[in-house]
Amino acid sequence: MYYERGPNFGATSYDDVISACATIFQAVTLEGWVDQMYELEKTTSKASSIIFYVLVVLIGSFFLVNLFLAVLFDAFARQQEDELDA
Repeated sequence: MYYERGPNFGATSYDDVISACATIFQAVTLEGWVDQMYELEKTTSKASSIIFYVLVVLIGSFFLVNLFLAVLFDAFARQQEDELDA
């Protein structure tokens, strides 16, 4: 199937690296990933799009959440060290 313009007026697509990174980031932040999955189903098989997006959401979301928590924990630990030193 050929589309002259990508879904969401070209905002979410895999046509170039920038758009692909933005699309993956949108899926990882759990904002509109289901709509992206349904759009991908139109051009590929249903099973492959479901597997791809479920893996992206599970792995990506858990990775981002753990990274965010690690940064918060590190900042909290530094704050405690500064208070103990003072």
